[in-house]
Amino acid sequence: MNNKNNSLDRLARVTAYICGVPLGAIINKYRFQNTFSQKIRFARTLFQYVALELGYDRIQIGKFLGLKNLDARPLKRLQHTYDDSERIKLLVKQAYKKQIIYLAGKVSNSSYEHVIEKFAKAEEELIRNGYIVINPTSLIPEEVGWELAMRTLVPYLSYCDAICLLPDWEESEGAKIEYDLAKKLGLEIIFFKT
Repeated sequence: MNNKNNSLDRLARVTAYICGVPLGAIINKYRFQNTFSQKIRFARTLFQYVALELGYDRIQIGKFLGLKNLDARPLKRLQHTYDDSERIKLLVKQAYKKQIIYLAGKVSNSSYEHVIEKFAKAEEELIRNGYIVINPTSLIPEEVGWELAMRTLVPYLSYCDAICLLPDWEESEGAKIEYDLAKKLGLEIIFFKT
């Protein structure tokens, strides 16, 4: 895969994350027959719009999306259909300049207040260093069981450029799974130092 495709891949991941849709919804021709379809159409159109503004041509974008012809009509309707499209477009462009990083560490068998504090401190430092941080403790309530938490959190790695492992990560089965998956996905591995 060349650099242009890697950059489009990154833009697709950022757009999917900001819009709250599965990555596959942008890079595949999904056809949903439910209320989620409008959100997906918006995300796909937003991806195309931002890619054009970043200097990609329609042929590059179409090839990346597996389309024979990139239809410009949805792009023209984007601003007329969604009141906050300009704000979201700006958010995607800003996020595109930053790395998305997933925070991993030991959660189980510790005081939840201590876990929240530990993850929050790491998140604050990573944000100060210019990252967009996916903090699992802000996504999953304390009461959720391990299996459901892992099923919910693992897909977030597909949006990320890197994983940040807290010092206690090797004591966590979940963090070890996240680390193994991050390695297989080619994410940058960062070891957090306190």
